[in-house]
Amino acid sequence: MIKKRHLNLLSLIFFLVVTPLYCMESPTQYQDPVEQEYFRDVPEKYKEIIRENIDYYKEENEKEIYRRMYHFHAITSQDKYTINDMSLTSHFGDSNGGYWALKNNTPLCIGKSNHDDGYSSLSLNRHWETTEDKSTLLKKLAEEYKIHLMPKGSAIEEFDELIQLIKNDTELGKAIVTFKILFTFKDDEEIKTNFKENKTIFPKIVIYAASGKKNAQFVLNKIYAAFKGKEGLDIAPRCNQKITSYIYYAHGNGGDKEIDEYKDFFEQPDMIHYKSDVTGKLENYYLDILPDEKRQLTEAQKIALTELITIKEKSTSWKPLSFIKDNFFPFISTHYKELLFIGCLLPLIYLFISRIIF
Repeated sequence: MIKKRHLNLLSLIFFLVVTPLYCMESPTQYQDPVEQEYFRDVPEKYKEIIRENIDYYKEENEKEIYRRMYHFHAITSQDKYTINDMSLTSHFGDSNGGYWALKNNTPLCIGKSNHDDGYSSLSLNRHWETTEDKSTLLKKLAEEYKIHLMPKGSAIEEFDELIQLIKNDTELGKAIVTFKILFTFKDDEEIKTNFKENKTIFPKIVIYAASGKKNAQFVLNKIYAAFKGKEGLDIAPRCNQKITSYIYYAHGNGGDKEIDEYKDFFEQPDMIHYKSDVTGKLENYYLDILPDEKRQLTEAQKIALTELITIKEKSTSWKPLSFIKDNFFPFISTHYKELLFIGCLLPLIYLFISRIIF
């Protein structure tokens, strides 16, 4: 009898101890299939934050497309990100490319860029044909860098971490123009399948560095210091240089690199960077290899760097013919209309002056 009581008591103690632990570890269960899909792959600690937008999601006609956008909207709506009594969400918007994007020139990111037409970055596709001064445009384009993050899963936690990092580091905010997060991806398996089928891979998180290689290097260093230990998806977005399985960067606009008429502007075959002589002046556009990361240069980069160093060593003295080729002819081709007009005008001025004098 006593033995049976002891067994019952031990069973009760075991039940009281194990049941709470089981409840803590098991994910929240949802009876409503709409709610079940809404919270699919959301980390447990973010479910209450994400819940605030579930009513909007239920009314949404395109639930599969916009599910993650409601998640990221909720993250940027947190009170801890209120700036000047305004919710950070008021500074975000749904971009046409399927990204939840921070608008330019907000209190969080005040980095300066080379463009003022409302776009986050310059583009050959948008600006080449409509720009007369193409030489200046190329110099500006060559100063455009983006840092890309490829987290595993929903990217909710990583998005939250990035905002917190920028909010706490004003110097970093000064070197960033804007950033955005992709909300149209279905899941990681879809991304892996697209990668195997050689389809375009879009980055989950995009950070637009302020114009100039120096700013891009500064942002990359900060991001690396904060997230170097984080394990990512280990799939590079289109035309990107891998730093870690989580961090990548690209020089120039990814969309331009998929258009045949603009491919020749970029270093082949990977098209990660613009060509070192794209502006008519030889430059090293590679961001520095970080000291603690075993990053390997591609064969194309090794060849390009070797050629760049060799050419610079040979170009120590001034060569008149090279100077004329690099400066005079481009000037003529750019301003030939003005020069033609002046050429036609000079004889008329001469005739006018000669009549007055003689």
